[in-house]
Amino acid sequence: MPENVNMRDVARAAGVSPGTVSRVLSNRMGRTRVSVATRQKILDAVRTLDYVPNINARRLFSNRSGVFGLVLPRFDFPMRRMFEDQHLMRILAGIEETISPEGYRVLLIFADRDFVSGKEYLNIFRSKQLDGVFIWGAASADRFYAELGEHGYPHVFITTRPDCGDPAACFRGNYTEASRLAVEHLLEKGHRRIGWCANGDDVTSLQGELDLGIRQALNANNLGWDETIVPMRCNYLYSHGCEFAEAFAPGGASPVSALLFVSHDSARGCCDVFSSRGIRIPEECAVACCDSLVEEKSILKITRVAMDDFEIGAAAARRLLKTADSGTDSGDEEKLPVIFVPGETT
Repeated sequence: MPENVNMRDVARAAGVSPGTVSRVLSNRMGRTRVSVATRQKILDAVRTLDYVPNINARRLFSNRSGVFGLVLPRFDFPMRRMFEDQHLMRILAGIEETISPEGYRVLLIFADRDFVSGKEYLNIFRSKQLDGVFIWGAASADRFYAELGEHGYPHVFITTRPDCGDPAACFRGNYTEASRLAVEHLLEKGHRRIGWCANGDDVTSLQGELDLGIRQALNANNLGWDETIVPMRCNYLYSHGCEFAEAFAPGGASPVSALLFVSHDSARGCCDVFSSRGIRIPEECAVACCDSLVEEKSILKITRVAMDDFEIGAAAARRLLKTADSGTDSGDEEKLPVIFVPGETT
């Protein structure tokens, strides 16, 4: 096999022009007007000649990088814990499966101090490193993202949107519906003192949406917040749930008969520690959560509300592909349906 096979060699083997080869390899899903038979001849020639496209040449021809960025926030806890978040992993899987057939790849970008102060969020577009970005977990105060919209740079938000008037679309689960369903279930089970295990320092818009769903369930049952809900601090990882459960005292100063966690991971951590401490679930304390994966593999079946994170990522990817192509975005917000899944813990 000759070394340094180029596009002209592929074109010669397939009996087409180099321009046709370039169009097919730049767009494998067929938006260009090339017949199925011709496309297949080109792909067969690529495999036979073991041709690897020159990325820089492709970028020059198409004026695109073939890369989307996924911007992730920097949290206070160690970075490795971010990748314990199975919601993020499922979202990333949905993105990758959707954009890969279109010839795109994902580059992870962390929104650190330089990203903000050095305006890297603009420079990555100005330098043509990326064709668009997914922004996951933006804080309400991340108003600098409005500049992306002002410059017309393709981007979509996932899960949260900053309070900056940015017109870009946002894809998320329906968190208000999730907390409403969970609290309604606990009320139906007779619970009238519910510990709300959420992060009091949440800097995103999700806390307000979750609180709204709880209030809707309480109002429908003529119950007040203060008489029913006991705020308790707990973040969303498994380790956070374990730490919470170690310090929890059933029948303590603010006795509750049920605990409602934001995430399945923190609820699972709590249940595991309760079991080790001999605290019976749900007899001594019921446990539920608002935000879980569609498919959970824990041994104990926790009462939960499931969100299809894979589809959230896929829907966001479809929109960014469309926006990168057209340069316009309708800017709507898509809240995907949630599913209530009763379990053994209530």
